[in-house]
Amino acid sequence: MALATGIYDVKRDFGAFGDDSHDDTTSFVTALAVVGAEQGTLLVPKGTYRIDAGALEISTNFTKVLGYGRAFPILKFYGADYGIKVTGQYDVHLQGLRVVSAGANGTYGIAHNPSYSTTAAQSSVQDVHLLSWATCGLQHTNPELFYCRNVSTYDCGRGFEITNADNTDGLL
Repeated sequence: MALATGIYDVKRDFGAFGDDSHDDTTSFVTALAVVGAEQGTLLVPKGTYRIDAGALEISTNFTKVLGYGRAFPILKFYGADYGIKVTGQYDVHLQGLRVVSAGANGTYGIAHNPSYSTTAAQSSVQDVHLLSWATCGLQHTNPELFYCRNVSTYDCGRGFEITNADNTDGLL
């Protein structure tokens, strides 16, 4: 049951464990589908969430994923090329998370590539830490009106990769 209209908690409402031993993939996939359909917010409390089955995809507009608690929640990906893959075009926001590759083949921590050749209007990544991604921590295409604040990378091939629709380098 939602805390308020469109606001859900991945542990309470979708049964995620956040203990680094149970696979929380199904809880996140289900939660993102519900939150996306309602154009809402998914709250992620502190904990270490094990994601065993590929990337988490956010394909809807007006979707927020917010970590909360005294310590940033950790999304730990095993065997995934991507951590979080964002294909929604408008108002997709990620905040207060650690996105970690636990496998040797983790390529991109966050790949923000709108599904059409339009810009990612008013989307953001804030207070996010990306760790151990082989190719790049944050990849973003079409950076118009994309807000990036307090994002750190550690042990990533490149920290940031920003390109425009015509594959020219972006601003970072």
